[in-house]
Amino acid sequence: MTYRETPNFDRVRFPITPEHLESPRGYLCRIAACFGYPTPRWITELAGFQRADDLEDPEKVEQLARALRLAPHQWRPFAYLKISEGTRFKRRQFFGQMIAANRLNYSSPRVCPACLQERAVWWGIWDVALVTVCPGHRCELIATCPTCRNQLRWDRPGVETCRCGFDLRQIESPEARPELVAVNAAIYRNAGFPVGIGHF
Repeated sequence: MTYRETPNFDRVRFPITPEHLESPRGYLCRIAACFGYPTPRWITELAGFQRADDLEDPEKVEQLARALRLAPHQWRPFAYLKISEGTRFKRRQFFGQMIAANRLNYSSPRVCPACLQERAVWWGIWDVALVTVCPGHRCELIATCPTCRNQLRWDRPGVETCRCGFDLRQIESPEARPELVAVNAAIYRNAGFPVGIGHF
């Protein structure tokens, strides 16, 4: 498929079920790779979204669900939807819990290369700003591509692929200090994620 400014269709070809505890932006990244789209922004364009922030808009759930060929109840539970508090949106839905919006890390997504070797899934727990370690593999999460030296972005060609084309599964992540492993394991458990999430 060659790149155009705007896709010439309005829905993905067939539905792909989200993985339990998968990051919503990671899901879009995975779907884009599955269909050979150059970026997951193609999918947000299908839904008529102008900004990535539209992904968290509760009023736009049906638009994106339609573009993904999902029922709204399939997308809504794992999208980080804004929680209205008067005129502000200081909190987000996070897998059945509420989390402060500033606790989510959108600007510099991170991955565990060892998890990606097992399954090309971007787990939602990696979107939590405090999470810096994979306690299952006892290694640091990676936020920068070693080839192009740029920070990872959510709108890359695949969960396991940097925008420059480098395969992130090839990275040997530094071993994490035991105290950081323990702290991150506690965060995983408190957020309802198995410590060895990449293993199942």
